[in-house]
This record gives sequence, structure tokens and C-alpha cells, in this order.
Amino acid sequence: MFGRLVTAHRGAYDLIHRLDPGAPVSSNAAYIPGVQGILDTQFVDQVKDKLDFAGLDYYYGASLDNLSAVHAASGEFWKVTPQPDGIYYALRYYAHKFPDLPLYVVENGMPTDNGAARPDGYTRAQHVRDHIYWVQRAKADGMKVIGYNYWSITDNYEWGSYQPRFGLYTVDARTDPSLTRRPTDAVAAYRDLIRDGGVPAGYLPVAHPATCSLVDGLNSCLFPARYPGPVAPLN
Repeated sequence: MFGRLVTAHRGAYDLIHRLDPGAPVSSNAAYIPGVQGILDTQFVDQVKDKLDFAGLDYYYGASLDNLSAVHAASGEFWKVTPQPDGIYYALRYYAHKFPDLPLYVVENGMPTDNGAARPDGYTRAQHVRDHIYWVQRAKADGMKVIGYNYWSITDNYEWGSYQPRFGLYTVDARTDPSLTRRPTDAVAAYRDLIRDGGVPAGYLPVAHPATCSLVDGLNSCLFPARYPGPVAPLN
């Protein structure tokens, strides 16, 4: 399967550049803490000469004080405790791996259990602000971040059910034929972030940095980001 994906990507890259030489072409890797280097050998490493930027999906971290990502293996994604600082180490991993490529966060988001509030009180608005803070930290530290996408605009059919709700707008696809979009608290937060080019100087994340992050193995534990630290505007 991976062999055919590599062949397809390489062929598509060449075709797109032949038709539109200035188009930036890439793919994205779902970042899995601690083992991304092994996973990259299956695809990313085999197309590294056919990437115009490094794209990554970041959802879950891992650290000595947060091993909750194990719930993702059972499909209970909403039970994972978000670790926003991990997106900094995921970006740093690819900044070191591909020093000549810009970096693009293709996916980042937080699932809830059918739209219910998280038991810990952490909200979608806090989640997006906290992650953007760490993306701005990465940019301030010299990483060539060129973009960020939130996943997703609306709730969607994800991993075999509608139960994990990722949307900025909630949609009851199973019970509402009109598919009414109801905004979460993150809609206003996301608009503010877009308008202002990120969080303001002096912003401190609601979720504190992990104790010994393992997102990039021991590198993220032994060489943690300075916190708090400067942020760079994203626009």
C-alpha cells in the first residue's frame, strides 16, 4: 500500500508542477509521538524530494504526566487530554528533518464526546488558542511556519461514527435533516486569531506545558522550549 502511495505521490507531484509550476505540492503526516521517525520511513522519507513544504497533523501528545493518548487506540478520542505544547515539538522535529522546507500544520483539533463539555472544563476555544500560542512560539524560534488549519469546520463522520465531534460548528447529522450549523465557543476565538494574526504577546496557555514531553522522544524532554517565551505573529 505504501509503495503505491509513494508512486502516486511522485507522479502527481510531477504532473501538478508540469501544469502549474508555481503550485506548492506536498502531503501530510499524522504525527504519532515518539515513533514518527519510524513511520516516516514508510512514506515521507521516500518522497522528500517531492515536497514543497512539510505538512503535519497534530492531535495528541505524550509525556511522563500525560499518557492518555492510549485512549485513541480504542476509538475514545475524547478521553485524550490535550497537550498543546506538543505541536511545538512536532514542528521542531520536521524543522530539523527538513531544514529547507516550510512547515504547515494541515490538521489540528480536539474531539468531544457527542459535543458534550469535557469533564476537565477545557474548551475548544482554549484548545485552539493554546495550540496557536505554541505555533507562534515555533515561528518565534526560527521555524518556517507558513500555515495552520483547524480540523474541522463542522462535525463530520470520523473514524466510523459521528460520536467524536471535532467541528468549530456542531452539526447533528443523524437527527437534523437541515444540517443546522451551531457555533461552538471556538468560532469567535478562531475569528479573533485570524484577525489578529494569533494570540497577543503575553498570552499564557490554559494548559500548562507537559512534564518531560515525549512527542519527539527524549529530544523534547531534554531540550524543552523556553516557557514562557516570545511569540511571532502568524500573518
